[in-house]
Amino acid sequence: MPYEYKCVAGPTVVSVRKAKERQNGVKAFEDIMNREAADGWEFVTVDEFHTSEPESWLSRKRVYVSSKMLVFRKLKPEAKVVPVQETIIDVKPKPAPAPVAPPPVAATPEPELKAERLAAVPEKVAS
Repeated sequence: MPYEYKCVAGPTVVSVRKAKERQNGVKAFEDIMNREAADGWEFVTVDEFHTSEPESWLSRKRVYVSSKMLVFRKLKPEAKVVPVQETIIDVKPKPAPAPVAPPPVAATPEPELKAERLAAVPEKVAS
């Protein structure tokens, strides 16, 4: 992979007194993202991880804590960036294909009219 990754712990507790102050939590994440972007890191995702910590210094009881981490990436310095080659597109219109002659139509005899057929039959001579 041509990337290196960096995980940064998100804020664990954002103290708010009113619902209107929730924006402070969002701002804490935004500040981390902007700080890392200034160093060339591209934001990838936010992930959650869990830890088990002692409740106090001498306690055997464990407390499980869920934390957020932000994942960033950037190209490794030794990664080669392959330049995109420009392609020249010929924009000249292609000539229209030569018209194709319709297939010859076979001559069909015109239908005879009943009167013409009767006239062609010789009249029977009365006996």
